[in-house]
Amino acid sequence: MSGLPTSANNVIPKGKDEFTTDFIAINQGGTVFWHNSDTDKHFVAVVYGWSVPINPADIGPYQIKGTETAPPTGATIAIPFTTPGLYYYYCSAHADVNVTWHRAQAHKDASEAPIPMEGFVLVFGS
Repeated sequence: MSGLPTSANNVIPKGKDEFTTDFIAINQGGTVFWHNSDTDKHFVAVVYGWSVPINPADIGPYQIKGTETAPPTGATIAIPFTTPGLYYYYCSAHADVNVTWHRAQAHKDASEAPIPMEGFVLVFGS
């Protein structure tokens, strides 16, 4: 597949428990940058329970500080993806994993509940 970027950005908007982009596709060796514009901290962690090619490598959890602990604009993290596959991730501060379905489920107090704070990164191998 040609034309995929080597990097991508994903933002957590102010006052929201969501990722602005639910699906990102990049080339192997690329990096995704997550920026937290919200006040509280968020996390990027793989949803466990899947077999390769889903979540072929562990990518976290990574904490992304919000504007309360990384003023004035919040923090950005960079996660490199060196192993091709489909990564299914969620924010463990605002969702749990349903162990039967291996799906993220929003906490009742999450701003976007019942929609979980989750997303996918497709890493295309060379």
